[in-house]
Amino acid sequence: MAQHQHNSFLKQLENEIVFIRSFLYSRLPQNKKEEFNNFEKIYETIALQIKSGAIKEELAPSIYSQFVKTLKSFKRRQENQLKYPERDIDAFRKKYESTGQTLLPLIHDIKLNMNDRMNKFDISKVLDFNFNMHLYTNKELVDIAFQMFEYANIHTKYNIDDSFLKDLLEEMCMNYNVIPYHNWTHAFQLSQMFFTVYFTSDFKDLIDSFEFFVGLLSGLAHDMNHKGVNNLYKVKRKAENSLRYMEQAVLENMHVSTFFHIISRNPQFDIASKFQDAAKLNKFKKLLVSNILATDMGRHGQFITDLKTKTKAYLNVKQNPENADPLDKYLAFNKDSEQDREFLTNIMIHACDIGNPCYSFDNYMNWCYLLSQEFHDQTIKEEQKGVPVTTFLQYTGKQAFRKGQIFFSSSLLMPLWKELGNLIPQLQVLPEQLAKNIKQIEDDLSKN
Repeated sequence: MAQHQHNSFLKQLENEIVFIRSFLYSRLPQNKKEEFNNFEKIYETIALQIKSGAIKEELAPSIYSQFVKTLKSFKRRQENQLKYPERDIDAFRKKYESTGQTLLPLIHDIKLNMNDRMNKFDISKVLDFNFNMHLYTNKELVDIAFQMFEYANIHTKYNIDDSFLKDLLEEMCMNYNVIPYHNWTHAFQLSQMFFTVYFTSDFKDLIDSFEFFVGLLSGLAHDMNHKGVNNLYKVKRKAENSLRYMEQAVLENMHVSTFFHIISRNPQFDIASKFQDAAKLNKFKKLLVSNILATDMGRHGQFITDLKTKTKAYLNVKQNPENADPLDKYLAFNKDSEQDREFLTNIMIHACDIGNPCYSFDNYMNWCYLLSQEFHDQTIKEEQKGVPVTTFLQYTGKQAFRKGQIFFSSSLLMPLWKELGNLIPQLQVLPEQLAKNIKQIEDDLSKN
């Protein structure tokens, strides 16, 4: 191994140490400061051994790679605990300002109306597609998530007591990182939208209550330990998870693994142990996995194709149940079919995951600005790591940003939500709002 690779390895270690020392250390509890002090001593020993040649060049990274992973894990855990009483939107900006990372101009355009904040839990506000979760701290969103489960009143049927569920939700929050978009606030966003769809439409008549419960939990778990880069980045880097999952749904498989790793190794969080019935346990695992894997954008096109086929057949049968075409009967969505209910739950999770363009315009733009920051950050990492840069993720100005939003919302999102509106009429308000948002972006584009 060349000396510059040693320097790169040492630089990686040094960067982690400097970040913790400069940004986190003063806010850590005493026992964690002492733990970090030990890490720092180990780092100094490693640096001395490598620089002096005491460790053979080709052996150093393999010998110390586990230490790097341990140090990074420590850093993420401490950082995530420190952000718990903060809003994600504040935590990431504070981090960027402290570390010298560049904030896109878009971030300064984020609009938040503090008058919209709930002072106490109000179900009528939570059951609103324009609920603005950016107004709340991580802790507050954990509390609201618990109250959503409490409102649904399903978990108690499976001997899941309140304190257990609260602890699990907090631990899930602790496994979301301080990044612009794919954080705990986004996980909550998916679940809150899924929650609102369920309680304000006929969707609740098309799946059973247990499937809804698993869907709500899936939403909160679906991006655990996301680090702000996409599947393509992992494949380009030939990352460990990319090889483990054969370049298929790399992140989604990792998110699933993270959730089950936590519950299987920590009895105090093992929600799977609450399902004593083997069939129920198997259904829980199968549905939670399929829900999270459904958030892979690689499946988007096939989802729409299948949904169109099933919806068209379903509506034909509904309009003429006595004389329906046998093929339509075969293809139509059947709520008595567990397979069909799983498909519908999967596709609703997928739709809610990318559903924020269906919000009111300012709320939608806030999410887009944050995602643009995360995308642009990835291109900087790609350049630094020497892999091909995903140029369409780079932020090059407001006009290009608007064109990108028009393409995504019109070409990818509208067909999905329009079809869901055909299947479930109460959801037509979402593609209608999406159309208004697209029109406003087109108007803004033409003015400049």
